[in-house]
Amino acid sequence: MNQPDKNRTLNSDLFLLNVAPHFPLAIIAWDTHHVIKFWNSAAEKLFGYTADEAINQKLTKILSLEKNHESALFPVINNSTNIKQTNFLSQNKQGENLHTLWQILKHNESFDDITYTTAVITDKTELTHVNEKEKLATQSFQNLREHLNDVVYEHDLEGNFTKISEAGANSIGYSQAEFLQLNVNDLIEPHFIPAIQKNIQQKINGDKKNSTYEIQIHNKNNIKMWIEITSHIIFVDKKPTSIQGIIRNIDNQKQSEFDTLQSENKFRKIFDTIDDIYYHLDVEGNIDLISPSLYKHLGYKEIELIGTKIIGLFVYPKQRNELMHIMVTNGHVNDHEIILQHKNNTHIPFSVSANILVDDNGKMSGIEGIARNIRSRKEHEKILKTNEQRFRRIFESIQDVYFRAEDNIIKFISPSCHKMLGYAPEEMIGHNAEEFYLNSDTSQLMLEKFSNDGYLADYEIDYKHKDESTVTCSLNLNAIKDDNNHITAIEGTLRDITTRKSSEKALISSEQRFRRIFESFQDTYYEADMNGNITLLSPSVIGHYGYTPEELVGKPASAVYADPQQRVGLVEALQQNGFVNDYEIMLVTKDGELKPTSCSTKLVFNESGEPVAVQGILRDIAERKKSELALRESEASFRSIFNSIPDAFIEMNIFNTIVNVSPSVTQFSYDPAALIGSNISLFFTNPNDWRNVHNMLNSDIEVKGIESTLITKDGHITPISITAYKIQDEYNHSSNIVCIIRDISARKRYESELELARDHALEATRAKSAFLANMSHELRTPLNAIIGYSEMLHDDAMENSNHEMATDLGKIHDSGKHLLSLISDILDLSKIEAGKMEICIAPVDLSQLIDEIMVTIAPLAKQNNNELSQVSTNDILTISADKIRLKQAIYNLLSNACKFTNNGKVKLEIYQEEDHGKLWNHFKVTDTGIGITDEQIPQLFSEFSQADSTTTREFGGTGLGLVISQRFCQLMGGDISVSSVYGESSTFIIKLPA
Repeated sequence: MNQPDKNRTLNSDLFLLNVAPHFPLAIIAWDTHHVIKFWNSAAEKLFGYTADEAINQKLTKILSLEKNHESALFPVINNSTNIKQTNFLSQNKQGENLHTLWQILKHNESFDDITYTTAVITDKTELTHVNEKEKLATQSFQNLREHLNDVVYEHDLEGNFTKISEAGANSIGYSQAEFLQLNVNDLIEPHFIPAIQKNIQQKINGDKKNSTYEIQIHNKNNIKMWIEITSHIIFVDKKPTSIQGIIRNIDNQKQSEFDTLQSENKFRKIFDTIDDIYYHLDVEGNIDLISPSLYKHLGYKEIELIGTKIIGLFVYPKQRNELMHIMVTNGHVNDHEIILQHKNNTHIPFSVSANILVDDNGKMSGIEGIARNIRSRKEHEKILKTNEQRFRRIFESIQDVYFRAEDNIIKFISPSCHKMLGYAPEEMIGHNAEEFYLNSDTSQLMLEKFSNDGYLADYEIDYKHKDESTVTCSLNLNAIKDDNNHITAIEGTLRDITTRKSSEKALISSEQRFRRIFESFQDTYYEADMNGNITLLSPSVIGHYGYTPEELVGKPASAVYADPQQRVGLVEALQQNGFVNDYEIMLVTKDGELKPTSCSTKLVFNESGEPVAVQGILRDIAERKKSELALRESEASFRSIFNSIPDAFIEMNIFNTIVNVSPSVTQFSYDPAALIGSNISLFFTNPNDWRNVHNMLNSDIEVKGIESTLITKDGHITPISITAYKIQDEYNHSSNIVCIIRDISARKRYESELELARDHALEATRAKSAFLANMSHELRTPLNAIIGYSEMLHDDAMENSNHEMATDLGKIHDSGKHLLSLISDILDLSKIEAGKMEICIAPVDLSQLIDEIMVTIAPLAKQNNNELSQVSTNDILTISADKIRLKQAIYNLLSNACKFTNNGKVKLEIYQEEDHGKLWNHFKVTDTGIGITDEQIPQLFSEFSQADSTTTREFGGTGLGLVISQRFCQLMGGDISVSSVYGESSTFIIKLPA
């Protein structure tokens, strides 16, 4: 506020009213309480506060006066009415120190007798700084003169030195007296002398005044050094009389400049070749410098990005904001991960480290940083994470036990301890390791050995399993030491070698077994030394070559070669490759017969890699040679068959191009030679048919009986059957494909006729079944009469003691019942096949049902002296089933078991069991009878069939009982299964829904 209002001003003071508001010096006024009442515009400019901010504020608060100045100011204010000048140190609004001169005067207000004090303030801050600098400079100059190491000199116009500072002379290696005997040219390197002379002449002529230049001189030891010379001409009566100057040693500076130049070149090379991206941004975030590695990582050239906003490279601008927030908060950022966009629009992860740059005033001037491409690192981190997870799975499933102990207390142990010792890890951690040793004496010996050696390797020791059993372990221990070589912990592994110990016991018998195998080896195993002398032969040599091992051991192998040159070739191949496989040679047997032999052999090396022996296998290939001859003959025969085969034989490569065709392809009107090079799919009515066959071959090596249609050369469509397979080489790699095409026109006609005949046969079968089902009453009525009358006549004959007639009548009765049973079975089967068998599912009292069956079957069991039993493992009271059909099925199984078992056991078990979430009732019949072979089991459920013909002859029966029982169970929603051990037992199981 430049102009004070009437409430704040000294109305009687013309100076404050008229002069002070626009006065160039700061003017302020305050009352006796030191409260500011006037503040002009110059005060605003000097102290930074506006009039509104200053007026009515304490003077000391606004000006931040130091206490010592305050104590000096206010006595002047309070005790004097005269003008006073006082220097004060205060602060402006920005906190900067101000050096000011105050001219203070008192005023008496014309009304209310209020006293105001006015001060005119002059800013002496800059002047004070200049004085301080001048004072500091003067002091520094004095110090410099006292400690000056530069050479202060004077010489005449001819270059002879007349004055020299002692310290300066010493710095060049001379005493002061020695230096004064020298001429300038004695010190300066010759190639600098012309330039120095020219410089001096220019100064003498007035063309140049004081100058500074750099030259090279040599010191007393003739060592070159760089100096900087500042000199001027001394004139007397306007005539030049001498030259004065200062010499400064700048050898280190020149070396530093040289190093700096090298460093700059080195930096440029580094900058140009650095793999990371270096960048520099201005305060607006524009790129003003970026390293060439930009192109490698982001695809841009430097010129494409200079002057652009760096935020344009960010895939996610939010990451840029997060990055700037961290830098503003901390002044820098380290290894912060971001995603940048490549020129080809791919996303690349980077790690950024950057700093905020500030100028001399502490203001931000830019940002510099390094961006490192971490795509590989991120991929490695992903792999590492996967590997860590894999390692964790491996560690958790590893068989050995890893542990770490401190002061013999278990601190960590792997989960495998549970499998090996029966303890969970938490049951062992925190416990003393000695608690788990089986024998304390053995553990003490182990600890002593570890203490002496510092480690244990494969030390055998017994541990206690949680179940009190003994576990023999192989123990490995290592000491973990600190920087002072003190043991801080022990880590180790345990391996369960209980099985290995058992294996070691079996090793001797294994070696004996190996000896037996060696002695019974079919091929001939041999060993020889490097001189070709035989050292070992298997006993099989006598069977192939007629020699005993003893007859050949110690003799040269060449003794049995028919052609010694063959051995030379074998040795050369062996020396070249270290091994030879299936090398054919001709050996001579003991009786002089030539024996073709395949030799597979290899060199045996010692630890130094030197060959020390030869070992190999000799195989008699006389039979193989015969087979090869037969194969050649077979191939000729195959060619003959190939040329005469009625089916079309086509061979093609993996691209479906035909490479070979049999002559029989002419049946489709094609010329075999004309088909070579064609694509096979072109000959199919639907080309996709062959593609489907080809795709099937990709998952299998053979496809059989695929039907399709083929277009003949003359345009007819012919049904065909395709058989195709891959031809594989010796490495099981597929090479070509063979396709055999058969014309099935005749077969298709036959199948059509056969299908029609089958329909007629099925219709006839259904008619037969219906006829038999309808004949049930007519067949059973006369049989029932025969059975009834034979039974009555039998009783009469017995009453009349006519035993001979009674016996014959009994046979008639039994035959009638047998025939009735047979007819009933046939009729039941016919009804089932005709679909007229009715099933009535209702609740069945299981206990009553089983009692009825067991009473009926008991005489049959007793007849063959069998033990009959029944077991129910569940409290099953009632089941849902057709009682008659279930009773018949169980009875059939039990009667078969009693019939095929002598002096054995027959058992019926009843239980419930869940299968695929559904509850089933099981009726299991087990016997200890003759059993059934695996080949016979499929025939059990075929009509009119038994296991074999001898069974029928010995035990009788029609073979319908099991078939009908199975059909009954299937009609009730279940089935019958069977298992058997031939000669020992049989088990039949009825399975019905619960």
